Amino acid sequence: WSPWVPYKTKCHTGWGLISSTGEFVMNRSVAAGCDWCPPGTFSERIYDDVGQTAVCVPCSRGRFQPKPGQTMCPSCKPGTVTGMEGLSGCEECEAG
Repeated sequence: WSPWVPYKTKCHTGWGLISSTGEFVMNRSVAAGCDWCPPGTFSERIYDDVGQTAVCVPCSRGRFQPKPGQTMCPSCKPGTVTGMEGLSGCEECEAG
């Protein structure tokens, strides 16, 4: 069965599935290719009925990623925070 599998949806580490319009997607069935995961996201391996690939996942609150093509999101340093998912940097906490 592997000869008919489009190689363009087998994303490597640091990359994630994208649609034909260039939007990052979480499912190979709607993917047209791969691209570097942008800042604010990390690349995560997934397995489906076709095999292994990768998707770009937004960093969770309290985590960030300033570089493209990474595989994890580090935590914000004490005294800083991210108020939402998918950010590339942390901000200082407000006093109080």
